[in-house]
Amino acid sequence: MATPLSCEVAEGTREITVPQDFTFTVNGKPMSVSELKPGMKGTATITTTTTVQPVYVTEVRNGTVVQATGGSILVKTAAGFKNFTQGDVDKRGAKIIKDGKPVQISDLHTGDTLTATIVAEKPPQVMTSRQVDATLTPEGEGQQ
Repeated sequence: MATPLSCEVAEGTREITVPQDFTFTVNGKPMSVSELKPGMKGTATITTTTTVQPVYVTEVRNGTVVQATGGSILVKTAAGFKNFTQGDVDKRGAKIIKDGKPVQISDLHTGDTLTATIVAEKPPQVMTSRQVDATLTPEGEGQQ
């Protein structure tokens, strides 16, 4: 569970929410959120760290070569018929496997069964973590 706190900042009063187990430092000692008293003054440094992690999706598709002509093939897959050239395969980062070995489009013939492994890069996953270091003045100190 989280605890909302009202804080005076340069722009006015702002409410922040901290986890129930969040601690502040008062005179060098940790103090829990439940121990805070109205009117305590202090400072806080909020550090936000953003990590961008690339996401790759690997698809494996099986198919049968229906037609092979020079530098292109027509393949029947569960999704229907598709025509490929070596340029298409290279551009998509695909690996074509026949009989357990990588092959080029020009190595394929009508009737060959193949597996294509396609690795595609998707939008990155963005993760953010926030760390708050806060120091408060004990109740009654620094107040006028």
